[in-house]
Amino acid sequence: MTQTSKYLLFVFFLCMRITDVSASKLLITEEVEVLELFPYLEIYEDENSMTFEEIRQNEGVFRAFEEDDRGRTSRKPNWLRFEVEQQVEDTLNLLLRIMDSDYTDVWILSDTLIKLRTGNLVKREERSYQSTIDHVRLDFLKNKNYQIYYRVERVNGVVRFRYPPCLMTESYEREGRIEKYFKRRKYSLLYTAFFGAIFIIMILVLAQKIQYGEQFSWYYLFYISAIFFYFFRGFSSSTQFDFLLGPLWQWREHLHAPTTYTIYLFFTLFLIDFLELKRPQKMHYLLRGVIVYISFCFLLFLIIWSLSDYHYAYAFFRATRWGLAILSCIVLVFSFRVQHPLRNYVIVSLLFVVIMGTVAIGLRPINQKYRLLGQDIPNYLYSLNYFRLGFLGDIVCFYLGLNKKYQLAQEAKKEALQQLNETELKALKAQMNPHFISNCVTSLKALIAKGQQKEAIFYTDKFAQLMRMSLALSDEKSISLEEELEFCELYLILEKLRFPQVEYAFHLDPKIDTSFIQIPPMILQIFLENALQHGLKHQTKGKKTIELSVTYEKENIVCRIIDNGIGRKKSQKLNGNRRSFGTRLTQQKIEVFNKIYDAKIDFSINDCLDKKNEVMGTEVLIYLEQKKPTNAQNYFD
Repeated sequence: MTQTSKYLLFVFFLCMRITDVSASKLLITEEVEVLELFPYLEIYEDENSMTFEEIRQNEGVFRAFEEDDRGRTSRKPNWLRFEVEQQVEDTLNLLLRIMDSDYTDVWILSDTLIKLRTGNLVKREERSYQSTIDHVRLDFLKNKNYQIYYRVERVNGVVRFRYPPCLMTESYEREGRIEKYFKRRKYSLLYTAFFGAIFIIMILVLAQKIQYGEQFSWYYLFYISAIFFYFFRGFSSSTQFDFLLGPLWQWREHLHAPTTYTIYLFFTLFLIDFLELKRPQKMHYLLRGVIVYISFCFLLFLIIWSLSDYHYAYAFFRATRWGLAILSCIVLVFSFRVQHPLRNYVIVSLLFVVIMGTVAIGLRPINQKYRLLGQDIPNYLYSLNYFRLGFLGDIVCFYLGLNKKYQLAQEAKKEALQQLNETELKALKAQMNPHFISNCVTSLKALIAKGQQKEAIFYTDKFAQLMRMSLALSDEKSISLEEELEFCELYLILEKLRFPQVEYAFHLDPKIDTSFIQIPPMILQIFLENALQHGLKHQTKGKKTIELSVTYEKENIVCRIIDNGIGRKKSQKLNGNRRSFGTRLTQQKIEVFNKIYDAKIDFSINDCLDKKNEVMGTEVLIYLEQKKPTNAQNYFD
């Protein structure tokens, strides 16, 4: 035999030895913290969905687990098998670490057959080891041989052999879990902040819905709730929060597609109401078309799922979601042409989602390389983080837009109310002016009838001045206190011609700048008119006086009108207990003025009493809540 032949034969036997060792039995002769299973594993990619009994009858389908299998991915269920002989004195309680899966069924064959399971979609109480989803608890008795089979399956996606299977003690697994937690602490905080921000916005939107009752806030609330659930599915699968999903836990992976359709549907409905799109607008027809497309795809997805396996339905979803992405870009383009004050919120939001989504898709190949190498993906390269960031920016942007919409709605309501109040105020002034003019014309007739020509001419001239001033002020919503006092003085000059025995006086605090104080037109004049017509007119004893003063009292301005007439009770008896028409209109005018200018003008009417508690006149107090004015300060403006 030549030297070359000997060498080739040696290599052949060596390879046979390596192959035999790779599938040999694992001997446990001492207690260790971790045992690598790579040299003892056999694997089979199941294309025929075999049962455990069928696998036992066709063990020849297995092959040795090779080095290339560590980074391999598979869309089919995979069977793995290894044998263990336990030669340690005590019973060993070990954990079998498996790869990430939705379902993992483990069969342990010794004197008896035991079946265990774990995985993302397995309820916590049904797992053999409830602390994590990627471990199964195994008990090995002394001097026993075990054959262990396990089947891993992903309902949605692929099986990834990220980490080589191994046996470890519970303490070793717990230490590794704690180390992993601290290693990824920043990522956990980022995840918690993401859900916390969405949850806070949900609460704020719900509070706004209760306060304002606008319909579009419901669409927005359902939209962000669907996003919250979409990302929570993945979060709960690797934490202690799977119980929050309740009966939906088993359907967690299956709800990926329905949740995506729901997100798009509520977002489109919200967008129509947010932009107040109506039928003639092209954007309205576009979004209605998107709704029809989503509804049709969703219905067809459910039909395929009900008639066949979920894998076919999910394949249909993967095809239709590209249509949703294209429609989103078309909606973004059309948003630039919408004429609406909130258009920019839509543009910024959609741009943010499109940009972050593009970055996330671009990072997916890099993420796949990290997974194949069994390495943790850095946060700044993790594609899902950019999807989360895109949706979070979208939610925040629309929340700000929603606040702006509420603000515009409130301003529109306030403006409509103000227009209504102004209309009412004009109507009240229109009622008051004829009342005042009627009294003036009556006085003019009386003078002419008495033959007092000079007085009639003088009265006519003053009356003309008063009418010009009244017409000039009639279109004003508010006038200065200075203008009101000038009007009142002109009015009293005219009334003195009718009541020559009446003396009047004005007292004004020199510190008060009446040109900066705004009040409703003709509110002082009507009280002066009431004092003359209902108080002093019927006074038969002594001198008749009326005083008007403007002073500060406790940082407020008080206009005081005092007469020494007969008082309110006697006046009401003479007038048949009827309330003054002018006083009633003035009350309504002040109420309307306060609504328009958010002012706090008020008045009170009191009897003036002497030491014997007998009525000696009437006092009217008009309160203006007003700080001491400066040259540039106007309380009501």
